[in-house]
Amino acid sequence: MKNKWTSCSTNGVFTFNAELLQPERQIGDYVIVHELLHFHVPNARRASPCGLWKSSPSTPKIEAVCYRAVMEFSTGSAIRFGWETFKRRPWFFVGSTFLILLASGLCDGFTSGIDAALTGSADEPSIIGTVINFALGTLISMGATAFYLAAHDNPDTVDLSALWHPRPFWKYLGASILLGLAVAIGFVLLIVPGVIFALMFLFTTFIVIDYELGPIEAMTESNRITRGHKWQLLGFGIVLTLINLLGVLALVVGLLVSIPVSTLAFAHAYRVLSGRAGATPAVADAAI
Repeated sequence: MKNKWTSCSTNGVFTFNAELLQPERQIGDYVIVHELLHFHVPNARRASPCGLWKSSPSTPKIEAVCYRAVMEFSTGSAIRFGWETFKRRPWFFVGSTFLILLASGLCDGFTSGIDAALTGSADEPSIIGTVINFALGTLISMGATAFYLAAHDNPDTVDLSALWHPRPFWKYLGASILLGLAVAIGFVLLIVPGVIFALMFLFTTFIVIDYELGPIEAMTESNRITRGHKWQLLGFGIVLTLINLLGVLALVVGLLVSIPVSTLAFAHAYRVLSGRAGATPAVADAAI
């Protein structure tokens, strides 16, 4: 095992990275307890020993060291992680991605029906239909984000219940709106600022789901962990886009493979970069 510290199979078999023999003993203890929590609470989004070690202010720092000690971010390592994780439960990830796409399609169909009833045409949006579509789309996006974070952290035991994650709805909605506005304004300002803003705030919604931070705090944290990695992330984003374009070319069905692989790779990039950046007070407080 080279890309993760540890994993737990559905039959209770733990596998640990040999690198755990090298760092401080406290880090190894943290990883073991972390994995035991996943085993006893398999549906947890992100099991953390912080609840057991509230008296230790260094716990969030240890959590960061677990990723910072040996993990380096690169496009190749992230894509490799996504592919290897997908191969562990391919049909499960294909099925879960199909459910996410199906939910999105049903949402669009439902709100189109509302638009048709209120305006006389499904192509003419109504205020009520737009609001409902935005709210349902936000819930679907929240569920997908929480699911892939859980799948990254514990791919052998995550199940479909992770797709329902309605908290924190208002924070996620606010972050999505602010993120969209920032990128849109940036693109109006000669495109380049839009790309820069998109890279700065790339992990905003992941951070909201992961730590339940507010929109501004999450955007600030995303800016912090992406600092110094903008060119890498730009190349990474281009590669992910190409992977999903290949999925479209493969009779669209290929998206059922490309979406989970690319999203797991994205989650891995987030975990590695946030770990290497260390924990800020806001994140540390949210983790405890």
